[in-house]
Amino acid sequence: MDISQIVDVQIDVKSASLSRAAFNVPLFAGYHTAWPELVRTFSSIDDLATAGITSSHAIYQGVAAMLRLFPRLGSFKVGKLTTGRTVLKSLTPTIITPGSAQKVSFRLPGGVKVAVSTTNGASDTIATIVAALTAAIQASTAASYLTATDSGTHVTITGDSAGTMFGISDLGGGLLVRDVTVDPGIAADLDAIRAFDKKWYGLLIDTHGKEEILAVAAWAELKPVLFVPTTGDSDCLDPNDTANVLHELDALAYHRTIPMWRRDPLSYGGAAWVGRMFAKMPGAASWQDKDLTGQEKDVLSDGEIGALRAKHGNFYVDVGGLGATFEGWASSGRFADITHGVDDLASKMAEDIYLWKRSLDKIDYDEDGISAAKGVVRKTLLGFARRPRNFIIEDTIDVLAPTLAEIDPTDRTNRVLNQITWTAEARGAIHKFTIRGSIAA
Repeated sequence: MDISQIVDVQIDVKSASLSRAAFNVPLFAGYHTAWPELVRTFSSIDDLATAGITSSHAIYQGVAAMLRLFPRLGSFKVGKLTTGRTVLKSLTPTIITPGSAQKVSFRLPGGVKVAVSTTNGASDTIATIVAALTAAIQASTAASYLTATDSGTHVTITGDSAGTMFGISDLGGGLLVRDVTVDPGIAADLDAIRAFDKKWYGLLIDTHGKEEILAVAAWAELKPVLFVPTTGDSDCLDPNDTANVLHELDALAYHRTIPMWRRDPLSYGGAAWVGRMFAKMPGAASWQDKDLTGQEKDVLSDGEIGALRAKHGNFYVDVGGLGATFEGWASSGRFADITHGVDDLASKMAEDIYLWKRSLDKIDYDEDGISAAKGVVRKTLLGFARRPRNFIIEDTIDVLAPTLAEIDPTDRTNRVLNQITWTAEARGAIHKFTIRGSIAA
């Protein structure tokens, strides 16, 4: 006789799993007409080129900055901004000293740089310097992509077509630059992108203007994302200026905007930074002191660094021959790894509780059920206290749950378990050392 006629054993293999939130997936939002859908996912720069984004396009340049680092991101997304905007920048001379040279370089689509310069004459005024600089720009090869207009106190530089991006860098002779591009309604485009695809966490945009950065920052603060814009506006370096984009972001104390200042914003330093940090475990690495392959190190004076720090701006400079990012914080002053880690923890805890609930036919509403729920929460926290995450300190974890007698009868009737609470301390990171010593001679 076969034993199965006496003992019938059946084993159900439960392998249910949730699709994890994409805390290591960035989305680069830019204007293009290469494909109709609002979001596409890519795994390489070659795939992006095959889809119709050429190497001269701002999206390509931003993604390239993101992918130059190793280890490299496994995938990234491109979000389609449906409204093109004309890039507007202003160049303002501040020095009229005879013999002083007004210098500027334009980074054009494809990465080509065109240098333009003029020299102040003995009787030049701001108005005559603006006129001379306007003429010189119009006479350069940069005029194939942009138009310079004499606006009296400054030169207005306008992209020749919607979506044409150009960078301004290598300023000399006291020239100041500001990106004054008008926001065409980028928040509405981002709403549409988010409705189409929510499986991304890092947000980058192809433009660098104050209006759009502020609009996107306000949008991102209400979403589970991190926004890393790049600006190159000269007024950010002025400690007394209160109208610049970094000052306004700082005043708004946004936790989800991590602004980076670069002398050449078209280098997409913010994208390179995301490429570095999103290849790591969320919350397990400080954003400070990171090398960004392919990025030039900005030369900043102590006063300029002080101005950026005072506004919670981030920057990339040389430290002992090595490139290093500073400070790794959001406009609020909160460090980026904290927000990244907290978002990942909240998502993982929800997923763990749901999968535990789903694995059982029923969770009894009694002391055992409450204790088991508390145990799932604690297990998730322990996972974030140990390698590879190392996000919180294990000894500080404290999980509390009510007794059955303490629960509101209405909650029991509605089958809701409230009042599970926990506390823990983030590990944080050491960013600065003060060491003193003495030697007896």
